Amino acid sequence: MSFVGKLDAIALSAGAPPLTPGFALDLMARHSLDFWLTSEDLPHPDNRVTLDRDGNIELRYAPNNEAGHKRLIKTLERAAAKTRSRCIVKSLVLHVEREALLTSKPYITCRQLIDFIASYRDIELTPDQRTEFDRHLAVCPSCVAYLKTYEQTVLLAKAAAGDPVPDEIPEPLVKAILDARHKSDA
Repeated sequence: MSFVGKLDAIALSAGAPPLTPGFALDLMARHSLDFWLTSEDLPHPDNRVTLDRDGNIELRYAPNNEAGHKRLIKTLERAAAKTRSRCIVKSLVLHVEREALLTSKPYITCRQLIDFIASYRDIELTPDQRTEFDRHLAVCPSCVAYLKTYEQTVLLAKAAAGDPVPDEIPEPLVKAILDARHKSDA
């Protein structure tokens, strides 16, 4: 689970029913605190991507971690309840159409896209790598939303960089930051 910045109506439309009015999405976006909550399927011997005799891709797949994802959602809802906040979990189940998988080469994964998103944004990838990113973005509205919030975060960080740092930083704040860094390094 990670904070993703601020979604807008366009990003929310990726998972909304087709006839959802734009004003409703705008209202939701203005009043939301946005988290990216993800889970992955567990390895399973029946979930396979293979090639047939002619070299065509064959996909056998069934989701298998739905209970774990539901527990993750409940954890978020309990945390929100402790703050007396109303928590509405908007689920967006992503998949690439099976026909697209079977008729073309595989797409990079969402995790691969996220691992190299800074290089993509800074135009540091080779043309072939960039093409693969663009292919993935063309079929994954969730990663499009993630890229957009990533870019917004970069802009906000750059804007904040001009803010002066106070001469005196409270010692408890310094200690808390250092403690958090040590915990993340462990």
